[in-house]
Amino acid sequence: MNIFKRIIKRSNADNRFLGEWIVDKTDLSTLNEIGNVKMTFTADGKLTYEFKLLDKRQIINLTYDVIGNKIITDQPSHPHTEESDFEFETSTTLIITFNGHKSRFIKAK
Repeated sequence: MNIFKRIIKRSNADNRFLGEWIVDKTDLSTLNEIGNVKMTFTADGKLTYEFKLLDKRQIINLTYDVIGNKIITDQPSHPHTEESDFEFETSTTLIITFNGHKSRFIKAK
């Protein structure tokens, strides 16, 4: 996607995503499936996805766009877009559905 299109999309971005989100500790299914994940969304379309792998912290740098009720992500180092449905249960609770699995994230303070 060229920079002009990204700037236009950013101007229409959903600001509710901005900031850090962590897996809800009561969402045992997600904790078992993907672990204790933290996502950080920035206003310039960057998404940092952090999780523990054994005794190390793994960080994946992505870009994201929001179109309707979908988050479109891409990993610049290995280009391939992924789509996930989302909904805000509350202003501090985000539900993301990827491959049929719903994960609940809580906005970090």
